[in-house]
Amino acid sequence: MSGSMKVKMIVGVASESWSYAPGQIVELSESQASAWVGSRLADWAEGETASLSPAETAARKPAPRRKGAK
Repeated sequence: MSGSMKVKMIVGVASESWSYAPGQIVELSESQASAWVGSRLADWAEGETASLSPAETAARKPAPRRKGAK
């Protein structure tokens, strides 16, 4: 992407073909990045990578065993 900038999303933004979540680092054209930062949709994210980290998963603890259960 020529003339691109990286920003960190403050709010979620979506269209029919893409979506960005809060906290996600994305690469946009300089004009789009400036517009989104100016509108407080995103903050500048210098030195970050434009990749989505894997989603966190919560581990569920097994239920305690009942006395007398087989």
